[in-house]
Amino acid sequence: MALQFVTEEKKIKLIGIHPDDIVDGNLKLTLGLIWSCINKFQIEDISVEEQTARNALLQWCKKNTQGYDGVNITNFTSSWNTGLAFCALINRFRPEVLDYNSLDKGNSLENCTKAFDACRQLGLFVYLDPEDIADIQPDEKSVVTQVSEFFHFFAGESKVEAMADMLRRTISIQREIDELKSNYAEQARAALSAMGDANNEITDSNYERTVPGIKSKLIDVIKYARVARPNIVELRGTALKTWGQLVTRCKATSRPLPVPPQGLEPETLTSSLNALDDNAATRRNSLSDELKEAQNRLIEEFDTNCHNISLHCDNVNNQCLALSGPLEGQKDQLDQLQATVTQIRGFVDQLQAPYDYLVSLKLNYKAKNSITSISSQVDKVEALIKHLAFNLSAQIEEEQQMARVAAYNQMADAKVQETKDLDQKIESVNGDNEAKRVALLDLDNEVSRRQADVSSLVAPYEELEREELQLHAPYTPDSINTLFFALSSQIHSLISGIDASIAASKGFEISEEQLSEYRETFRMFDKDKNNTLVNYELNACLTALGETSSEAECTQIIAKYTNGGKVMDFDTYVKFMLDRFSKAENKDTTTEAFRAIAQNSPVVSEEQLRKFFSPEDVEYLKTQLTPVDGGYDFASWVDTLYA
Repeated sequence: MALQFVTEEKKIKLIGIHPDDIVDGNLKLTLGLIWSCINKFQIEDISVEEQTARNALLQWCKKNTQGYDGVNITNFTSSWNTGLAFCALINRFRPEVLDYNSLDKGNSLENCTKAFDACRQLGLFVYLDPEDIADIQPDEKSVVTQVSEFFHFFAGESKVEAMADMLRRTISIQREIDELKSNYAEQARAALSAMGDANNEITDSNYERTVPGIKSKLIDVIKYARVARPNIVELRGTALKTWGQLVTRCKATSRPLPVPPQGLEPETLTSSLNALDDNAATRRNSLSDELKEAQNRLIEEFDTNCHNISLHCDNVNNQCLALSGPLEGQKDQLDQLQATVTQIRGFVDQLQAPYDYLVSLKLNYKAKNSITSISSQVDKVEALIKHLAFNLSAQIEEEQQMARVAAYNQMADAKVQETKDLDQKIESVNGDNEAKRVALLDLDNEVSRRQADVSSLVAPYEELEREELQLHAPYTPDSINTLFFALSSQIHSLISGIDASIAASKGFEISEEQLSEYRETFRMFDKDKNNTLVNYELNACLTALGETSSEAECTQIIAKYTNGGKVMDFDTYVKFMLDRFSKAENKDTTTEAFRAIAQNSPVVSEEQLRKFFSPEDVEYLKTQLTPVDGGYDFASWVDTLYA
């Protein structure tokens, strides 16, 4: 009757065991009967098939002893004969009962004894003696029986650890958001500071009001577009990129949209840059006018002196032509006129230094007179005509040069305006993530297409350089290319953020570590290697991850996720695991996780925090949670995290 109940009611398979064998006291067959009962009620509860159950139990042991010195579980025999594996499992779930670091790793008997003593202290049933394990090849079935007792005793701890994992992810996200906020503020300040420094340099009035001094100041202002502005654009782009990442991250994690610090808004960065560009253009124009006025003053002063000398010469010439009277009288007059001419030549000598100064400034061609024209009255008309001809030729050449400069600047300004228009288009992109991504890809193509046209500026600019006219060109082809590169980089960063947000919104935000763990368990229990799992194989996977479920539950799970199917492929498996273990983070799940760690209390102690979190996370939580009697109130902090 007993064996009939075991085989028919409990479905235990007995091979070669009959009632007469038990009555006759056959030790071998009696022990086989006992092992079959243990295997059914203690081990196969973990999974359906015996071999799959052992693998699941072995995987659970490996996972929970990973990282322990001297422990490498690969089987249920030699991996346990040092006693360290038992000690590691106890320390993993009850560190206060057994200190793993204090063990003598070479004393197997002592380690087994300590492990089994700790089991008895916890109320965990011990089937074995230390001598059955230490330094020998232990009986596999005995070890499996003992380890299964560990699994049933500690299985609940794995669930709390999973809740702690979820809470750690919540903390990590919040710390990441806080860091992005801090980075944006720092980057925005850096961009505004650079703009302020550039503006101070542009508007600084501390310079000599001479032609060289004004020209030097004008060069410094022109350098803004070539040197300071690309750096400012990069700083601003970095800040806007960080802001975009912050907004995307907050949306993807159900956080309230961030509010930028006063004075550091993205719009402020754009308006400040536009104002700086306007100031630079205004300052450049005013300095150009001032330079022309200073140059004209020098030329006018020189021409006035030359004109006065010319009048003296004309007067002497007229007096020479008007000579009359006695010869002696004319001689006296000539002597007097010679003295006057000698005095006039002294005036001419005094003009040499001012004229040399005009030559050094390349302004002598703008003067109406020259030293030669004044030095020789005979060559006056010819020299004057030559000088006027030279003057006209120089002015024509200058007009031609300025026309080339203006033509280049018109093309360069048009390209710079294109970058500003494109930047505005980028900032104006809105809609859902898919629409924004399509719009940004179109803008990226437009940036590339328009940037290709910058090459047409190279030849005109090189011609300006050959004639030393590049100082009149605010933008170089390289500086304009830099603006397009910055736009392209900004677009790529925004697209990357949107792609991450799209993936998260579809429920597939999963770390590489999680994906690796899921893939490992899937491959291990896919026994026929057909890339699918049946119900008992799925049950083994869940067991390896510390979850307990029945064959019927696994059958229902597979049917649910495959629309009534009987097998589950890897993609469906990942979707199921994400639903089961990586629930969308929200206020309820975060509160539930805190309550699990706090053992269903509204107050979590510092000891409980340190048990599940890194020292850095603990210190961070202590600054965020409200201190109360017995620990910290977590509910108020959780309320502030979610919109």
